[in-house]
Amino acid sequence: MRCPASRTEARRRLDELVETIERLMEKSGNERAALIRADLERLQSARKSMSS
Repeated sequence: MRCPASRTEARRRLDELVETIERLMEKSGNERAALIRADLERLQSARKSMSS
């Protein structure tokens, strides 16, 4: 079982990664945006599973 501090750090790092990807999506072209969007959905799913 993970300690709460490492779980909190993992959550913070995942949140930062999602924010970075969202910024990249805003700047990317349409063809890359679809790929980035799919990656972002997978990361958001992982983030939700960490909350439960």
